[in-house]
Amino acid sequence: MDFVTERIDGGGYFRIPTAIDQFTRECLALLAGRSLRGKDVANCLSQIVAKRSRPTFITIDDESESCSREEGEWAYRLQVDARSRSAW
Repeated sequence: MDFVTERIDGGGYFRIPTAIDQFTRECLALLAGRSLRGKDVANCLSQIVAKRSRPTFITIDDESESCSREEGEWAYRLQVDARSRSAW
């Protein structure tokens, strides 16, 4: 999982969390928004799990970007190991 950020005219920006299956390289979710909270990302991940199975782990490219309390609680509740790529 990673975030893409893009600036728009007027100085604002929007962010897109991306969820990619590392084995199949399939894009599982893109969620664009100007003000995304951890709750929004956790809900997006729950939608993926509802369509597919629960992942064993999620690799996060930059943990400081995507390490909210809601996401951590989501991972804990579903027993998903959230691994940071920066820790490798």
